[in-house]
Amino acid sequence: MSMQYAGLAGVLLLLACILLIITIRIGWRLNWLLGWLRGQLITLLLLFTLVLGLIAWDLSRYQALPLEGRLFTVEIRATNAGHDLRLQHAGKTHVHSLQGDLWRLDLQVLRWQGLAHAIGLQDGYRPYRLSGRFLLLERQRAGATQLELHNTPAWRDPWHWLDGGSGRGWLAADAFSINFMPLADGARFAIEAGPTGLTPVPLNAQAASALTGQP
Repeated sequence: MSMQYAGLAGVLLLLACILLIITIRIGWRLNWLLGWLRGQLITLLLLFTLVLGLIAWDLSRYQALPLEGRLFTVEIRATNAGHDLRLQHAGKTHVHSLQGDLWRLDLQVLRWQGLAHAIGLQDGYRPYRLSGRFLLLERQRAGATQLELHNTPAWRDPWHWLDGGSGRGWLAADAFSINFMPLADGARFAIEAGPTGLTPVPLNAQAASALTGQP
């Protein structure tokens, strides 16, 4: 039985030697190998260039995060279908339709660490998600609103890559949120940055009533 496997091994070894001889006779100058390596290198460089371009595009949509000051102005209007939330940010205004009794705003935040932080690089942020929520569980199950405020898919979003890491590098992912607040018709809020995150500041009586829970 051992002779059988030794014979099979010998046949395979003979075939390997024949193939090696043929390969050497055909391509011993290795011109094909250099061409193949050059092609692979060019392909990798093109892919790396594409990745850098996509990252640069996403980073350009971040704003510098101040230590304090207004980031957003929010105005709420009731409609027949639910509520319209008017979000003013960075000189632009967007209107989003929400279903629910409460609203929430989430931001993606990039935090510089180590040497990058020491030389003065400023943290950045961008709007991430706007959500609506019903107080009644039955209505919540029937469907509330969750809107993505940018169109970057998670698989190429640098914030998601960093969020899944150890957070020990020179750049880390963080998040700020305005937790669920009443969708009060006519309410206007300023969303301000502070040392502990975001703070809603009422700009009219309807907003003040919504924050205190008073009718």
